[in-house]
Amino acid sequence: MDYKDLTNILMKVVGAIIIAYTIVGIPTYIAYYFAQQEESLFNFLLLSMVPMVIPLLLGALLFTFPNAIANRIIKKSDVESSFDSKELEMVAFAVLGMYLLFNVVSDLFFHLVSLYLANTKGLPYDTGADHPYALIIATLAELAFALYLLLGSKSLVAVLRSLRTMGTDVK
Repeated sequence: MDYKDLTNILMKVVGAIIIAYTIVGIPTYIAYYFAQQEESLFNFLLLSMVPMVIPLLLGALLFTFPNAIANRIIKKSDVESSFDSKELEMVAFAVLGMYLLFNVVSDLFFHLVSLYLANTKGLPYDTGADHPYALIIATLAELAFALYLLLGSKSLVAVLRSLRTMGTDVK
């Protein structure tokens, strides 16, 4: 098994997790829609269906076409080299970042549409949570974390390796 094979497996697993996570979240989106007492089909699609369809499509793409993504992450010279745990960790963090990014995109879309609909009706922004704006801030923090995992996996692995070896005499 080489990098490419491992990356393909990770992409398929992440795609399946995204699909499962989205399916589990379907009642939440539909309940929010009914709590708003909306009767518009357009609002139902924006508030309930689109936030579910985005991650379902992305999960399906990851599961169905892992080679296309693996080719972007792993270069041909990496495939021929031997396995190193550092590179394995980088791939794992990048895949985790991709998973979180897909969830953040769906959440951001939901919050933006909810804010837009509340503003057009002159209503306060209400997601059913005690602190709805805290949810937006948490989503933005999750976005920053996902991008860091996705784009900064190499530096994250270096930091983790230095923390693991702190206080030991590793040469």
